[in-house]
Amino acid sequence: QHGLGRDEVDRRADGGRACYEFYFGVIRSYLKNTLSLLKMPTPIILRYF
Repeated sequence: QHGLGRDEVDRRADGGRACYEFYFGVIRSYLKNTLSLLKMPTPIILRYF
């Protein structure tokens, strides 16, 4: 029974790591898109807002 508890903790840790990696990837792609927008000419940026 003690082993089952450890498996549950390990599974929860893996889920947390996967969730963190997912959100990190989303934020990183969002920042990348924002930076590419900043490199564009100003009129193109103003069209988005």
